[in-house]
Amino acid sequence: MNTKRHWARCLALLLLLVSPARGESGGRARYVFLFIGDGMGAAQVEAVDRALAAAGREPLAVRDFPVKGTQRTRSASSDVTDSAAAGTALATGVRTRNGMISVAPDGSVLRTIAEEANTAGMKVGILSSVSLDHATPAAFYAHCGRRGSYSEIARALADSTFDFFGGGGLEGQVPGNAGEPDNLQRAISNGFVVARTRESLADLRPGGRVLAFNHRLAGFAALPWAPDALPDDISLAEFTGAGIRLLEQDKGFFMMVEGGKIDWACHDNDAGTMAAELLAFDQAIREAVAFSRSHAGETLIVVTADHETGGLAALDGGPFRPERLLGQSRSGSRLTGEIKALRKNKAGWPEALAALEKGLGLKLAELPEEDRKSLKKAWDDFWLTEKLIESLYGRLDPLVAEGCKVLVAQAGYRFTSRGHTGADVPVWAQGVGAGAFSGQQDNTEIARKIRSILTIP
Repeated sequence: MNTKRHWARCLALLLLLVSPARGESGGRARYVFLFIGDGMGAAQVEAVDRALAAAGREPLAVRDFPVKGTQRTRSASSDVTDSAAAGTALATGVRTRNGMISVAPDGSVLRTIAEEANTAGMKVGILSSVSLDHATPAAFYAHCGRRGSYSEIARALADSTFDFFGGGGLEGQVPGNAGEPDNLQRAISNGFVVARTRESLADLRPGGRVLAFNHRLAGFAALPWAPDALPDDISLAEFTGAGIRLLEQDKGFFMMVEGGKIDWACHDNDAGTMAAELLAFDQAIREAVAFSRSHAGETLIVVTADHETGGLAALDGGPFRPERLLGQSRSGSRLTGEIKALRKNKAGWPEALAALEKGLGLKLAELPEEDRKSLKKAWDDFWLTEKLIESLYGRLDPLVAEGCKVLVAQAGYRFTSRGHTGADVPVWAQGVGAGAFSGQQDNTEIARKIRSILTIP
């Protein structure tokens, strides 16, 4: 064991024990962070934790949080919630139907904790690794009966009096009706300043309202997948740090940060990309933890999920190599494009297998014969109908999907679904009022507890 790392952990644990502000049950918080790992269930966290431990790396930041709980995730219309209903519950404390954004099942508007904080004079930041008009971030500022009404939701963002939006772009930037203004231009006309590069973001000074996007966006106006990020891409952690710098004031702030692409990777059953996205989310949490050290006694940090995605479960037996989850150099989506290009160019099986090994970090020399056969079958199954391919392999190329299946099994896990599940999800908290989040709670209780801890008259 690394001696310095051992003593650093011991010191951190000692500070936890002697610092009552990190886990106290009462009090009011001036600065409140709500981190939502979309699709992040207990098994996802466990898998990444095991991978980090096996690789000799630092554990996830939440492992040092003094308060641990769980939350139930159902919606008003189903035991399995979607992100719209779950986001609404976390933002308002009221349960609604799947697909609805911060409106009750009867269509009436539900006031969010972010709107209440804003009205009380606190500054508000909404950040996400997916588009800022996607379901979870939208639940904190928009009110809409259909989560897919991106133009309407983006217009609500443009008209918002919130102070900082950061991360992905606007999927609904183009208006839904002819003659309406572009929603990004509408936001600029309403006083927002747009920053698209690390340099322009660093040049901003507190006092204005900001829309901060990465200079390049992936599909659906999201940030690039974490494994595919380039040096000049702005990370979710950097957006979080910039938001803290721009929002800090005497009346405090409320900030919601979503790791949205954890969910997308789990829909694809792509565990290596899931791990990379969860680690990017973890880096954002560390920005809040660092801020809380200099604002002890006035900061609350809550970390949770909206629901679990993929039904990730541990395998029996072994030995397993969880650190394999950390070796993926390309997202499944990007690798799918590369494999499709190989197919188009009439490349052979050896070239495809080499690309798979490079992209997923698979150790082909260690693969048992049955895994080699399953990969070869997936390569050959490309000639099936598109509908049948999707039913068998999901949204990724068959070879990539099968490679992801081999990789997650090597790590000691398997996905049991490509959709959301009704599993309870974890809750962690530290700081002012953190004790309220221990034990089992309903997803609607998270917003109610945060509302009681915010410094709102």
